Amino acid sequence: MDAIHGISGAACRLSEFDAVPSTRVEVAERRNFDLANEFFHMLTWDEMPPKHVQQAGDVGGNRVQQLANNFAATLLMLAAVIETGVDWAQWEQKDLISTLNTTADNSGVTSSALRWRSVDLKKLKPGVARRIPESVLKNISGKSLPDQPPLFSRGFVEVLAEAIYQGYISVRRAAGLVGLVLEDLQQVFSDHGVDCAVEL
Repeated sequence: MDAIHGISGAACRLSEFDAVPSTRVEVAERRNFDLANEFFHMLTWDEMPPKHVQQAGDVGGNRVQQLANNFAATLLMLAAVIETGVDWAQWEQKDLISTLNTTADNSGVTSSALRWRSVDLKKLKPGVARRIPESVLKNISGKSLPDQPPLFSRGFVEVLAEAIYQGYISVRRAAGLVGLVLEDLQQVFSDHGVDCAVEL
């Protein structure tokens, strides 16, 4: 989705289905973390329902958000990968930065998230981690986004097309609900390879 500034993802429990909307204007590595974080909320919804609005971040937040961050970090940054024969604490900063960036690329996460996961695993001291400038880390928010995915998911677009086809909703109303003009809605169908029998 194209979300307003400051919103990276959400966990939504609806009567018909559960959904995890995620912003597409983040780097893929950040989106991976956001999806894993929201997946935790979906798994634990009944026992630990998320607050209506939470501040996003790799660290900090209330207890439930800390657990969600830890879940996402553990799921995406396996200890075995980080601990594979590497004594991170003994490296010069430039070598440490290079290893953070390479390992983050291989794990599909941001270098910044990997830095703090390494601190959690006692592979890096917090002071060392804080001294690494954000500007030298790869895959952080605000960098170029060559891999920006199409708007919405294919499953969502298929449901929307079927609802239009069955007459449950008009094309104009569907476009309005998802915040698009008619031509852009047609482009969404095209981007996902979904046939829409209705002339827009």
